[in-house]
Amino acid sequence: MASICVSIFILMAATLCAGYPAGGPYYSCKGLRPGHGDEPKKTAPPYRMSVSQATVESGGSTSVTLSSIDVPFLGFMCAASKYEDEANNTVGEFSRTDAYANISQLLNCSGSTPYTGITHVNKDPKNTVVFNWSVPDSASSGSVFKIRCTFVQSFNVYWIDSLVNVTVDNKISSNENSSSVQTSTLRNLIACLLTVFYCFL
Repeated sequence: MASICVSIFILMAATLCAGYPAGGPYYSCKGLRPGHGDEPKKTAPPYRMSVSQATVESGGSTSVTLSSIDVPFLGFMCAASKYEDEANNTVGEFSRTDAYANISQLLNCSGSTPYTGITHVNKDPKNTVVFNWSVPDSASSGSVFKIRCTFVQSFNVYWIDSLVNVTVDNKISSNENSSSVQTSTLRNLIACLLTVFYCFL
């Protein structure tokens, strides 16, 4: 009996010490805590977050890059929510990029909402990870969303709530279409004037 108890204890200890090398659990999406180690660090993380486009249309997407400044990170976990939502209810949809598909995996946050989170698949050192996030189709112009990430440097060293903001602007397509129409009209006018000019030569 004693040997069984010791075996169970060792197994539990090994599980706890291992943390989550295969990625953060789906139920951590809101708090973005890795579920192991000490309290998160309060200092500025030695990592960066950036987006390819800070302003997109509803239903549009932006590329998100996580990168190390001087120290690789072993794990990461990201989710998105409305900027003003203090409860951090997850929204939008993440997708992997081909170049980093082997080191990232998608999460169904709360166990039901598809692709509302993304995390690592192993504890190998990482200097860069790139993935995409899509704005909800129903997002109105002027809406602001925050993409939040946790960086894990080691079992006891991690930073939570690094973030970047994405703003919705549904006038982007309208402006592009208007510009396209104006360009087309100008070209037609020039062609017409040239035709008239050559007729009088």
